[in-house]
Amino acid sequence: MDLFGKSPRPTSKSVEIKQKLAEVIGQKVFEWCNEETPLEDCIITSEKILEQSYNEDGYQLAKYFEDDGFGSDSELVGILDSIWWERDKILNEHIKKWVKEDNIQPQLNIGDKVKYKRRKEEVIAEIARIDKDVAQYLTYIEGIGQIKGKSGHIINFEDCEKI
Repeated sequence: MDLFGKSPRPTSKSVEIKQKLAEVIGQKVFEWCNEETPLEDCIITSEKILEQSYNEDGYQLAKYFEDDGFGSDSELVGILDSIWWERDKILNEHIKKWVKEDNIQPQLNIGDKVKYKRRKEEVIAEIARIDKDVAQYLTYIEGIGQIKGKSGHIINFEDCEKI
């Protein structure tokens, strides 16, 4: 077992995540335009738009499609509003695959005190839950209104240290 894996944790900026997201969005746009535009063109346009945008809403993304020669309507805006949910779903699938293939096994336990950086501040918290499928801890900080085991910070196992 390699504590941190053979390869780095996939992120939303990983090439394979961006490619898969472009394929998913391209397919949805292809279906939206009644298959009048070739699927490959829909995917290529999706790739281009995803390279220039980050966390923009469906309306703004639809404007980018318009700039590239596509029509636009509220249905396309609705489709594109789901893009970041789709990205998170794809990313989660890749992380689960990474955990399994690299035999990632978080070593800390519920109740362990940990420290980690959050918004450039060092945080000290307690592990309240472990999600082994994606190698993350749900941490709990007493006194700030978090409900132990239900709310808190989700931290990648490799980003925290036991204290």
